[in-house]
Amino acid sequence: MTEAVDYFDIRKTYESFNSSLLEDEDIDIGFYLEAYKELCKFCGFLGPVFSFVKNEIVSKSEIMHQLRNNCQDDHFETVKKMIEYENESQLLHKKNYVSGCRTFLRLHRGLDFIRTFLRRIGETDLDSETSAIGYDSYSNTLGKYHGWCIQQAAYVGMKFLPKKKNLVSKVCGSNWEEIGNILPLMLNAADEVYNRTEQCYRTNGLLDLP
Repeated sequence: MTEAVDYFDIRKTYESFNSSLLEDEDIDIGFYLEAYKELCKFCGFLGPVFSFVKNEIVSKSEIMHQLRNNCQDDHFETVKKMIEYENESQLLHKKNYVSGCRTFLRLHRGLDFIRTFLRRIGETDLDSETSAIGYDSYSNTLGKYHGWCIQQAAYVGMKFLPKKKNLVSKVCGSNWEEIGNILPLMLNAADEVYNRTEQCYRTNGLLDLP
């Protein structure tokens, strides 16, 4: 009996990102991580070319879950609470401390790449090649923070990305019409999450955390 494939669920991604949007321009980290579970599936289905993104998502998500589970208070419930806590406690540059703000920033940068890639894919025909889209999306987002070796490996791997119709079938296991209806909603929610996070980090001078 063939095992059922756990495809990327774009609707669940949308619902999780949408649920993460709180009052006062804040972000619920729990729902954010739920959305990232699906984005991790998305990257995994794209094969070795996206393994560097998937591995980053997995490792940083696990750290955030640990911080949330090990904290008796609600310091890691939302982005603003996390930043306030680590700033006021002077933890951001404490030796041997794994910073939630620094970890979340890596996920934030990864989201920029994935949302850019998905938006570009959504704008193309089903017979379009996706390698150039992947290359440009990576170069303009996540690639800016990677060293030369990782960049070159990513660029080589992008050449093996399939045509859009094959990518959709492999990642989602469904027809493009169904996926296309929910994609704009998901991207709008992801954009709002990204922009809120970006503004919050900028206000607190944390966008360039090493």
